[in-house]
Amino acid sequence: MNSLIQENGPTITEPESGSTRQLVHLVDHPIEVEELYKPYVSKHDIEIFDSEDKLIGHIKLRRGLKSDHPDSVRPKNAMIEEIILGDPYIGKGFGKAAYIELLKFLGDTPLLSGVLNHNSAKIWESLVHDGLAKEEHLDGYGQPDGYVSLPEAVKAKLVD
Repeated sequence: MNSLIQENGPTITEPESGSTRQLVHLVDHPIEVEELYKPYVSKHDIEIFDSEDKLIGHIKLRRGLKSDHPDSVRPKNAMIEEIILGDPYIGKGFGKAAYIELLKFLGDTPLLSGVLNHNSAKIWESLVHDGLAKEEHLDGYGQPDGYVSLPEAVKAKLVD
């Protein structure tokens, strides 16, 4: 189990004391993959905890690893297969905070949006607005087919 707590993540300020604490932190639980796929993919079940260490959701993540084969066109990237956040936490910044912590965890690995629901689309639009992601044109017709994170921007803006 690896704690992904970051010092400079999204924070909340305590009204009485004025002190700040991190809004969410993540804990990674790598999932074993079949031997054949180990050079190409890793999978993770990542728990989302609030600032009081209460479990509020989880992320199932697939992380593609760059193939060393000379004919490979497989890029290094990651995609959320599933994200679940408890109802009391939806629409209050916890989802975006979890995405930001995930982007920091991924380092130089871009996160692809994949299929989006209404809430995750709003988060991606916010990440684009903050300069941490961009629309990706993949469908051959010039139409936005999703989003991709910008690892260099994440490093510059969020990681010490």
